[in-house]
Amino acid sequence: MRIPSLWKDSLREIWRTRTRFLSILAIVALGAGFFSGIKATAPNMKAMAQTYYDTQRLMDIRLVSTIGFDDDDVAAVRGVDGLDGVMAGYTYDLFAQTGTVSATLRVYSLPAHAGTRDDINRPVLRQGALPTRPGECALDYSAALRDDIAVGDTLTLAAPGDADLSDVLCVSQLTVTALVDSPLYISLERGSTTVGNGRLDGYLLVTADTFCIDVYTDLFITLDKSDLPSGSAALDAAIDDKSDQLEQVATRSVTGRYDRLLADARQKIDDAQQELDDAKAQADSELLDAAAQLSDAEEELKQGEATYYAQKKQFEQGIADGEAQISAAGQQLQQQRAQLDAAGQLQQALTALMANPAALASAEGQALIAQSASLDANLPALF
Repeated sequence: MRIPSLWKDSLREIWRTRTRFLSILAIVALGAGFFSGIKATAPNMKAMAQTYYDTQRLMDIRLVSTIGFDDDDVAAVRGVDGLDGVMAGYTYDLFAQTGTVSATLRVYSLPAHAGTRDDINRPVLRQGALPTRPGECALDYSAALRDDIAVGDTLTLAAPGDADLSDVLCVSQLTVTALVDSPLYISLERGSTTVGNGRLDGYLLVTADTFCIDVYTDLFITLDKSDLPSGSAALDAAIDDKSDQLEQVATRSVTGRYDRLLADARQKIDDAQQELDDAKAQADSELLDAAAQLSDAEEELKQGEATYYAQKKQFEQGIADGEAQISAAGQQLQQQRAQLDAAGQLQQALTALMANPAALASAEGQALIAQSASLDANLPALF
């Protein structure tokens, strides 16, 4: 069999420049290998990420309400068709400190029903054991490595601004019992917040009973993806459609509860206003009665003062009259005492005169006898 001249020339040229030919062949082979690897890597990475998401049951939809969700709201959301699981939970941004390290962290509640369809956003345990009671927490593994925090360390919590931590959490300190990775965070960035400098440094996972608020702050939802290939455009469209439907259902339920709360609040305000009006009317009535009583008391006081001053004047006049009578009686008493003294002296003179009969006939004796007779006549008046 004859080899065509073209093939001969080609083989002869390749042999003559075999080194360059082999170099080009290696470059082409290497490029083809890189292309094949890159072509296969993206689907493999996507498949691996989707497997990780499915294993950890990453949420498809998250609903957030400014006034929270109660059990009726959760039940209304569960009633929507095409859902796989609904997890009601809590989130709260705060400050945490241990030693000299201070960080802004987001606190998530762990699923209340582990191992069920409502067990969503399952963490991957890296060290320790997940918390089982208030006062324990699982810390972001990357944040623990960055800040040199280990299992067993204690975090002291503080609420942002003027908020009271006890209104949200029932504890002010948490003991790190585990280091975890969360499917909510794939990159090193932890997102933004309204606390501190606006950037989150990590996250905490705690038991649901660590929170002490009456309503849930978040609803994490997964869809039934049995007929929807993972990562497909159909799944993305289904999530968008279901998000709108869930938002409408949740809005109706929450708005109804808001209206009920508002009506209750207004009723309480009306009742309080009625109590205030009744109390004010009663106070006004009592004030009028008190004013009337005060007026009557003032009139009685004036009459009492007039009576007092009249009786005082009468009393003072009586005192003056009594003192005048006492003075007159004193003067009379002195006069009578003088007369008694004179009578005594006269009696002594008479006694001496009677002892001397000759003196009785004298003029002096007769004068004494006349004075004695006058005194005897006046004695009854002295007594």
